[in-house]
Amino acid sequence: MSEQAIAAIVKRALGRLEAELEAMDEDHRGFERTRTEGPTFYSERSHALAMASHIQGLYSQAENLLKQVMEQLGDELRKTEAWHKQLLEIAAVEVPGVRSAILSEQAFAGLESMLRMRHVIRSNYAGDLKPARILEFIPDARAAIEHTISDLHAFANGLIHGPDDAPALTHPAPK
Repeated sequence: MSEQAIAAIVKRALGRLEAELEAMDEDHRGFERTRTEGPTFYSERSHALAMASHIQGLYSQAENLLKQVMEQLGDELRKTEAWHKQLLEIAAVEVPGVRSAILSEQAFAGLESMLRMRHVIRSNYAGDLKPARILEFIPDARAAIEHTISDLHAFANGLIHGPDDAPALTHPAPK
C-alpha cells in the first residue's frame, strides 16, 4: 500500500476518533447539566459507566489505528501478553530510514495511562470500580486522545509531503 493510501486511511480514521471524542464530551456535558439542574435524577455511577465506555472506545480506536499503520509500514508486533504496551512503545520511537516516531512523548504517556485505565475498567469484577476515579480521569483521557490525533495528523502529513514538511512532534519519543 502506498504511503499516500496509508495517510488517507489515517485521516479518515482520525475523523472517527474526533467524532468519538466529541460524543464523550457531549455525554459528559449532559451528565454534568443533569447533576446541576436536576440532581435528583443524576447518577454518578451511570455517569462513570458511560464515560468508562467512551474511554475504552477511544483507546481501542487509537490502538487499532496504530496497529494498522504499523502493519502497513512493515513493523512487526508479536502477540504476547504485553503486546498492547509494546505497540505504544514501538509507535513512539523512530525507525531510522523507515519512519519517524508516530507518537510524541505526551501521546505515548497518555495512551499508556489510558491502557492501564482500560484494564481497570475491564477488570471491574463485581462492580468494584470507583465512579470518582473514572470521572477524574476524563481530562487525562481527553488530553491523551488530542495529542494522539495531533501526532497522527502530523505523521499522515509527513507520509504525503515528506518528513521535512511535517510538523515535528511536540516532545521527543521515549527511549
